Amino acid sequence: MLNKQNKRNVFMGNQSENGYIMLEALVSILLLMILISWLSQFYLLWKQSEEKELPMFSHFHHIIELETQLSQQVYVANNQLHFLQNNGDMVVISLHNHKIRRQVNENGHEELLRNVRQFRVTENDADIKIYILTDSGEQIEKTLFKKME
Repeated sequence: MLNKQNKRNVFMGNQSENGYIMLEALVSILLLMILISWLSQFYLLWKQSEEKELPMFSHFHHIIELETQLSQQVYVANNQLHFLQNNGDMVVISLHNHKIRRQVNENGHEELLRNVRQFRVTENDADIKIYILTDSGEQIEKTLFKKME
């Protein structure tokens, strides 16, 4: 019979591999921390660029809501939003030269938004939808619910 004996591998001994596992864990944690810091920086940059436009749009939404509350009638004509106020004034919100403007009784104007590529207003039985596309490609939609009489 053949006498087989198990011989130790030259590279493997009775030594423990705990040192290698610990080193691998430390390198993995280090790489994970670097990745998380990069992702957090990208998120902050994305959030910061988004917040530059936010005050303009929140102001626009606030003006639209205020006009709706102060008016007795709201309707759409020629892609313009018309508000007939309780005091008899006619407020018109429309697009003019890449700007959304507000006019009272067709006198003067107040800029509400700049750098607007497209402004579309559609009216349904229950609501009015406002769609805005900016020059930077952002799309904003607003829904106004009509007053129930």
